[in-house]
Amino acid sequence: MKSDAAVKPTLLALCGYQGAGKTTLARWLRDRHGFVCTSFADGIRAAMRTWGVENADFVGERKTSPCAALCGATPRQVMERLGDFGRSVDPQFWTRLWSANLPASDLIVVDDVRYEYEATIAAQAANERAACFACVVIDAPGRPQGTTHESNRVPRVGSYRHALVVNDGSVHDLGFQVEHKLREWGFL
Repeated sequence: MKSDAAVKPTLLALCGYQGAGKTTLARWLRDRHGFVCTSFADGIRAAMRTWGVENADFVGERKTSPCAALCGATPRQVMERLGDFGRSVDPQFWTRLWSANLPASDLIVVDDVRYEYEATIAAQAANERAACFACVVIDAPGRPQGTTHESNRVPRVGSYRHALVVNDGSVHDLGFQVEHKLREWGFL
């Protein structure tokens, strides 16, 4: 159900450890407000689909389960290694790919901001579109924080408009916290 509220062009960056609820929140924003979901890892997923990995393999428990299309490796393991490879070619490899493929929409949510430079790239993209920009950091107390890979981090976003939300209830509880912040900031 999409709201009928007038909205300002917005690019929202979601940050948090693996399993914090970033993609779940992005989908909630898509369904409720019409945000277009995007990820810095979209290029990685596209490459993996050419090997027979299905969209369902990128979410939930399947993301951390051995995958036959990946010779028994988990999708998360391969995504982390492909991310490393791209950054070894060019530190901005994935952010440049993301920028080049950013959808033409007034409402965009990027669900995997893990590095400070990714927040900067997202803020620049918002500025180029004359869109509002903010980061939402999701804390999920009591949940495992995922792997020890360097990409499993929460970047410092203090120089940008930001909010910390706690994911300790339902998807709607989390979404309504963010919706409240978006209204408080004048984005909705």
